[in-house]
Amino acid sequence: MIERLLIFCLFICLGRSYSQVPALDSLNKIYASIKNDSLRIKTLIAITDIYLQQDLKKAESTIHKAISASKRIKSKYLQAETMGYMGYIKDALGELDSSFAYYNKAVEYCIEVKDEETYPVLLNNLASINQRKGKFNEAIDLQMRAVKVFEKNNDKKGMAYSYNNIGEMFWQLKQKQMAFKYVLLAQELADSIGYVLVSAYSANNLGSFYNFSDEYDKAIIQLEKAVKLYESIGDEAAKARSLQNIGSTYKNLKDFNKAIFYTHQAYDIYSRLNHKDGLVRCGYAIASVYHDQGNDAEALTWLNKTYKLAMEIKAVSHLPGVLRSLSEIYAKKKQFEKAYNYFVDFKNLKDSIFDLETTNKFQELEAQYQNDKKTLEIENLKTKEALSKVELDKQFSEIKKQNQQKIFFAIGFLFMLIIVFFVYRSYKQKQKDNLIITEQKHLVEEKQKEILDSIAYAKRLQEAILPPQNIVTKYLPDNFILYLPKDIVAGDFYWFEHLDNGSYIAAADSTGHGVPGAMVSVVCSNALNRAVHEFGLRVPGEILDKTRELVLETFAKSDKDVKDGMDISLVKITELPAEKSVPGRLVIPKGQTLKEVMSSQTKYKIEWAGANNPLWYYSQGTIHEIKAHKQPIGKTEQATPFPTHSLELSKGDELFLFTDGYADQFGGVKGKKFKYKQLEEVLLQSAQLSLLEQKQNLENKFHDWKGNLEQIDDVTIVGIRV
Repeated sequence: MIERLLIFCLFICLGRSYSQVPALDSLNKIYASIKNDSLRIKTLIAITDIYLQQDLKKAESTIHKAISASKRIKSKYLQAETMGYMGYIKDALGELDSSFAYYNKAVEYCIEVKDEETYPVLLNNLASINQRKGKFNEAIDLQMRAVKVFEKNNDKKGMAYSYNNIGEMFWQLKQKQMAFKYVLLAQELADSIGYVLVSAYSANNLGSFYNFSDEYDKAIIQLEKAVKLYESIGDEAAKARSLQNIGSTYKNLKDFNKAIFYTHQAYDIYSRLNHKDGLVRCGYAIASVYHDQGNDAEALTWLNKTYKLAMEIKAVSHLPGVLRSLSEIYAKKKQFEKAYNYFVDFKNLKDSIFDLETTNKFQELEAQYQNDKKTLEIENLKTKEALSKVELDKQFSEIKKQNQQKIFFAIGFLFMLIIVFFVYRSYKQKQKDNLIITEQKHLVEEKQKEILDSIAYAKRLQEAILPPQNIVTKYLPDNFILYLPKDIVAGDFYWFEHLDNGSYIAAADSTGHGVPGAMVSVVCSNALNRAVHEFGLRVPGEILDKTRELVLETFAKSDKDVKDGMDISLVKITELPAEKSVPGRLVIPKGQTLKEVMSSQTKYKIEWAGANNPLWYYSQGTIHEIKAHKQPIGKTEQATPFPTHSLELSKGDELFLFTDGYADQFGGVKGKKFKYKQLEEVLLQSAQLSLLEQKQNLENKFHDWKGNLEQIDDVTIVGIRV
């Protein structure tokens, strides 16, 4: 009688209903009282279930006893189950290789005893490990094998879980539509059968997807739902992941205090559980918040700690983001060697994980899975005689049609291969005739690739100095920036700051173009930043004087006579107070509102200074010019201060800042320069158009004029309608 009562209590425990899990001391008493070896092992599994939410090390110790006992009684069923548990624990502890070995052994036992219930669950877990180690081909294959078994057994819980995993993989492969399809399918199925674990899992994934799709309200609703569901079943590790995702959403909303609050909550849970994979994910998330907040020192501390742990547990799939962030921060700190090394590691790792072959294989397997699924449905319906002959013929006709399409595709592909064969044979013959030339060409291409890789990274570093378009638009809503570098990197750059209610914007042309020009542009941009932030200057002429001084100071450190610098057009735009901009009696025309009339009467104070580059402005149907000061930002004889010019513009007037690249471009029927007069005509003709249309018109004119000729210089034109 006592034995039966103990078995009944154990049964309740193994049901894993968290609201009814017995206390540990009760389970330990049950374990001490039972004589049956199998029941003792089941009791140890139940104790492990509780420790999974409290202390992973104790869970590991308990399940190790269960594995030893199952080996002693030679029960392959129990060995599969206990080793599966150990695989899960090792995974959570960040010991991925050990976890992989335990899962594989458990799979072998499942196959031997034909346990189709545990087998697909283990395949799911193996897929997850391969995914995080960056082995997407293996992960995809395992995941598709698992879902086929679940569907064959009509295991709706397993199907729902697998659909979620497939959705996650599609998301990582940037197949967003397919990702949403599978996760929504998982949520619908889980909700219909009351499977809380996967309902929560689906809500978490959907929240994450909505976050990255910029649908933040939807994201927070789904993620808060996930947190509540995980709390209801006591799954602390999963709850931490949802809290981390809520923090990520608030980070994207620029609410950094909430972002730090939620992400640290998640990190504390992972620390308590010693969940190393979670600590890697969460550590990177915390670093990202600090980075976006501008606290690079704190971000760097978290990134280095996270990088070390990710390398320790071989969590390859988490490393690209960490490496990219390290590269960006070191570039910002001007430690370019470290920045470059981290970027190369990031690029190599990213390319190895998300290659085209992986994406294609996933799509191929998904298509094959859908086809197998349709065939299986037809066979099941035929067996149950639930499908009429007409419907069955229709289904088989569809499959036959698909097979015919595959045959036609195969025939077409065969013809293509034949053509490729002959082309290839001809090519090989030509190769033999030109072997020496080809070998030399390969050497040149190799060197060229090395150079291009370095230049591409230099472009990324240069882009860091250019202001984001959304920041410019925030303060100057009606603007365009036409920026056409001659090479991958440029000597031209544009610059923007908003300080003390004034918006500063400039178009600059550094000495040279390509890599040398880009290097000079970094020096000049940094000097502009120092002039306004470090020295607090606000008058354009004074800013250019200080910038010239700082550029000369930088190049003076060289033991050679460096004459590099830049030409620049710098303007400050300040909206005048309403009482100054609307003098006299105000008349409101019929059909207009007071707000519209007030807006049309607004005046703007324009302060400008230029080094070799002028300012053009459009007002009252005419383009006017303020001539530039004829000296560069750089070394020159008998330098004089840059004057600041002031004028007042009305609502709707336009400003144009530019470098000399557009006007100096050769082209047209006779291959001559475009010249400033023609540029003025283009701007005048399109002045009534929107700024976006003006930009497009300028770009089209430039390419039409250039034709097949080479672009001779970088091109920058900035247009602002006040």
